[in-house]
Amino acid sequence: MRTPTPYTRPVGAPPDPISAVDPTAQDDTLAASEDVAASVPPRVRGASASGPDYPQLTPVDPAHYVIEREIARGGMGRILVARDRRLGRAVAVKETLRASGRVARRFEREARITARLQHPSIISVHEAGTWPSGEPFYAMRLVTGRSLDEVIAAAPTYADRLALLPNLLAVADAMAYAHGEGVIHRDLKPRNIVVGAFGETVVLDWGLAKELGSAALTSSRDGDASGDRLRGDADTTASGETVDGEVLGTPAYMPPEQANGAAVDARADVYAIGAILYHVLTGRAPFVAASNAELLAAVHSGPPAPVTDAVPEAATELVAICQRAMARDPDARYPTALALAEDLRRFQTGQLVGAHRYSLRQLLWRRLRQHRTGLAATAAALVVALVIGVVAIRRVVAAEGVAQRQRAAALASRGDAEELMQFMLGDFRDKLDGLGRLDLLEDVAQRALAYYERRGATTDAATLATADARLLLADNMSARGDPRSALAEADRAATLLADLTARHPDDVALANHAADVALFIAKTQVELGQWAEATARFRQVLTGSAARRARDPADAAALRQVMQATNFLSGLAQQQGDTTAAMQGYREVLAQATELVRLQPGARSEQRLLSAHSDLAALDLETGALPEALTHYREALAIGQRLLAAEPARPLRLSDVALSHSEIADVLLAQHEAAAALAELAQAVPLAERAIAVDPSNTRARGMLVTLFERTGMAKAALGDRAGALAAYTDAAAIARELLAKDPTNPESLRSVTLMDNKLGDTQVADGHPALAVPHYQAALQIRAELVERDPTNLKWRRDLFYSHYKLGMAHRAAGDHANAKAAFAQAVAVAAVTHAARPDNDRFATDLAETQGELGTELRALGDAAGARAAYAAGLEVARAMAARADADPAWAGRVRELEAGLAGE
Repeated sequence: MRTPTPYTRPVGAPPDPISAVDPTAQDDTLAASEDVAASVPPRVRGASASGPDYPQLTPVDPAHYVIEREIARGGMGRILVARDRRLGRAVAVKETLRASGRVARRFEREARITARLQHPSIISVHEAGTWPSGEPFYAMRLVTGRSLDEVIAAAPTYADRLALLPNLLAVADAMAYAHGEGVIHRDLKPRNIVVGAFGETVVLDWGLAKELGSAALTSSRDGDASGDRLRGDADTTASGETVDGEVLGTPAYMPPEQANGAAVDARADVYAIGAILYHVLTGRAPFVAASNAELLAAVHSGPPAPVTDAVPEAATELVAICQRAMARDPDARYPTALALAEDLRRFQTGQLVGAHRYSLRQLLWRRLRQHRTGLAATAAALVVALVIGVVAIRRVVAAEGVAQRQRAAALASRGDAEELMQFMLGDFRDKLDGLGRLDLLEDVAQRALAYYERRGATTDAATLATADARLLLADNMSARGDPRSALAEADRAATLLADLTARHPDDVALANHAADVALFIAKTQVELGQWAEATARFRQVLTGSAARRARDPADAAALRQVMQATNFLSGLAQQQGDTTAAMQGYREVLAQATELVRLQPGARSEQRLLSAHSDLAALDLETGALPEALTHYREALAIGQRLLAAEPARPLRLSDVALSHSEIADVLLAQHEAAAALAELAQAVPLAERAIAVDPSNTRARGMLVTLFERTGMAKAALGDRAGALAAYTDAAAIARELLAKDPTNPESLRSVTLMDNKLGDTQVADGHPALAVPHYQAALQIRAELVERDPTNLKWRRDLFYSHYKLGMAHRAAGDHANAKAAFAQAVAVAAVTHAARPDNDRFATDLAETQGELGTELRALGDAAGARAAYAAGLEVARAMAARADADPAWAGRVRELEAGLAGE
């Protein structure tokens, strides 16, 4: 239960013709890689490649061509402008400069791959063969125009460069076609794209292309069969061009995995298209350095500077497309070039772009334009009142008395308006949920409720919309720290959904929706301390969802609900001290979360996998399995960082990564690595502050900041920086009290305040001022006693109360006040006895009781009560011996037995 508590085209005379292939392409061996073939659409992979009838290129009479001039030269070949005498046309001829068999085989492969790709934006091969001397060549279309990097350089303004989007879309379409044919380019860059004199776009240089899932590749005997790798001792260029002997690809435009030498798939080309889009938007390459070594270092270090740093006026949709395409994690990118092309096309045609998280105003305006005819006529729905106001609604009412044709138009428009409202409470709600900004829809939800109360929820769709509106209000109330109001609204939504499910018992989607609402209610009841009610509801959800899951193992929604219910019940077992049941449950949750990611890939499933790792790690930490805890927390952090890279402004993602750093710090503190823990926390605090900056009303992010300041204080205290620790605790306490002021009865906010009071007291004790610590400990004790009185069965709260009594005892002892120390330890023993009796097999509860009996004995002896001291030591010794006699006893129990025996003997 991971919840942080709290257009004009550039013009000019065309230069010399540019050939279809960049002659600077590197000489290296490519090899098949089955693990990447799956990313290519299976639709036509290799469909057009039936294989050549001639396994080797055949000789061609050189008299067929009249060579006019050389226009480009590189490490392995050169390009010539020639005249094809047979057809009387100008062509570009590429030939090798080396006679080695390896170069010839690679060159031949390049010719065959390029010839196979038949697309308007991919250079076409007219002929391939060998000269009489044996060197291979091929002839291709001669493209007249300029390379894209030259065109970009000639476009000084953002508006000028924006006119190049159709060219970029043509590149994306070409790559989508190539990927469908089972070929990836691996060296896309502006230099390898030609913009023709008439606006045509051609992708050049397929020398580094790779066939996916094909066996007809160069043998590993010809080179490194691993495919992408670094080669040594290369000359480097400031432009980042590929030269013979260097990186396979161009560093400024290659994805991190390619720069690492790992196998790549079609998503490497997606990244490169995104990098070219970056160049188009900003007028410069994503990474610029004096050498390729520096370029590679820059690629490894992190993403490029944001587009908006260079071009603040850049369209937000294009920025989002660029960011997604250039995501450092391949899984976070567009899965295919086709998906990227579709998003670019949506932008050009004014449709919603999938990569962009739209604001309320943006989405509403787009939706209104789609329904502008009907909405302008009636403005019947409350959502429209948000935009065009009450005057239009009055016109609708007045229109009721006009002719039948006008009435029909009004009814149709009302349907449009209701459809718009349902869109806003459904798909649009999901968009805003992704931004953590459901608060923007609160007015919509209120108006929806008012509308249906006037009109009456006479249809199933209207009933469902009313329930969704109430649930939306509940979400916002919960985020604002008002769980009671949230619970009331969610209960109303549940009642409506219960009525719907009763009428449609076989509707699985409806049953899953009702279960999700029940889970929301149960979680809110937990927040309010209503443990019995929450437990009953979680068990009810578990039973119903498990039954649906049994009927349909592919029901991802039911699996998710089973997982959430199991997770809560495991957490309950953990709080009650049953670590065995909790560990079993959390392991089940981790397996369920892993299966959910398989069934329903995406950020939400990854989020649940993150939480599963975190919850299991927390129990590992509690039971002393520190290496296991650290492993799971680092898994959670890796998932969180991937999700944050895809949604860098979402508060939930920021809080999750911050929380993972905090949890890793917990383990490091337990391992006495305070400096390392402080470094983790230093990374976490700015993330939590960013989450608050995005959504200042989000109480969860503020609760996260309390935790981070508390852990920072602990780390600084461990390093001897008491002043720094006190400052951190003071900051944490101030935020905790702010949260408590919003809801003075919220259990988690109350507990958070007690934790900060205890930390402030601990600091005073460490500074040698135990008397100053007593008021802090007493304030925490009073709140904790009230919580236990509210729910006597909550062993977590009861153990908190034990600690307050214990800390008071230690403070009084340090101040020399043995009478009050004895009283405090006696109270601690009484509380610990209850938790131990509830879970006699729990090591921590037994330790609390046995060791505190020893502390009580010490105080009684200091006060001259020898008989009382012996009785206290004897009682503690009885518990210690029973625990030490267990087959799986912690070795520490033997030491406790000896200490209590010594106390009993009066030593």
